[in-house]
Amino acid sequence: MAVALAVAVLVAVVAIAVATALHMRTPKSSLPAELLARRESLRRRLEAILAAVPSSVPASPPASPPASRAQPRHWRGGPPNPPVDRQAVPAHPRAAAVEAKLLAKNPRSALAEAERAITDDPQNAFAHLLLARALVHCDELEAAAGEVVRSRELGADGAMLDYLEGRVEHLLVLRKTNATAPEVQQSPIPSLVTPFELLVLQLEKQRRVSDKAAAVWLASLGDQSLDHDEIVELVVAHFSSYFGSLEKLCAAVEAEPGFAEALYHLARLTIKVGFVELGHKLFDAIEPLMDQNPERFYFDRDLAQLRDEDEDVAWLPTVDNAGGRRIKLKVLK
Repeated sequence: MAVALAVAVLVAVVAIAVATALHMRTPKSSLPAELLARRESLRRRLEAILAAVPSSVPASPPASPPASRAQPRHWRGGPPNPPVDRQAVPAHPRAAAVEAKLLAKNPRSALAEAERAITDDPQNAFAHLLLARALVHCDELEAAAGEVVRSRELGADGAMLDYLEGRVEHLLVLRKTNATAPEVQQSPIPSLVTPFELLVLQLEKQRRVSDKAAAVWLASLGDQSLDHDEIVELVVAHFSSYFGSLEKLCAAVEAEPGFAEALYHLARLTIKVGFVELGHKLFDAIEPLMDQNPERFYFDRDLAQLRDEDEDVAWLPTVDNAGGRRIKLKVLK
């Protein structure tokens, strides 16, 4: 009995020692507690969103709203008749025409239709939301941001507004932080991971080792302009911004699980903040929903890039580390 008890104690001590060693070997995060809590909350939300993605395009909404449902504020002229994959179109009589022109890959015509909606009723919240949507597809981001604000001020809410707000907010940051990258400045949907994002993600990875390691790595790139506090500020500001945009996209697809366009940009941001496995699964899950989406070309490009991530492909911006090797997508993991 005494021998058995001694063995049990020894096994327990060994188990504790192993667990402690593994914990000590686990890379620490460089993010502050508040951002780590947001990150964990986002992980749980993304897992729930992945589980709720429909296997096919949702059925068309009814021709008229149920009698028990209150009509949205600023409703004019009856309900829209959107394409079947548009579950989150604004409640406006011109919404169907705008969507049809976007699906036909004619964003300028969609913009003209949205501008007519503003002419019809300048104080209609959903008209401004339609205009914001068309402006995004015309790559006029600053104007789109203004219309998003105006729409919310006039009382609009819902999945489309949350989606546009999160997308525009992120794209404006992307343009600002990649000011010298022509592909980012000129493409409405830039490559999946941009040069600045790779830089920050690698900085965060180095900071898990030590602050000195991050500074040494940055200096190896020929950049000695940032001190320790500035590196911390850069990394924290980057993730805070990206988490904020991702939270808005989560709200959109939680309200409308079949909202393919929002799911696509959600999947992109999921990859960008480092949830690589979840991002892969989201891309795979939403592929059937993208058939009639005007952004299918960009989706296919990103999907091909993800599946070719271990090859030396041109899509991934080159960032050299101290050893001169290419940093690939695995830096996100």
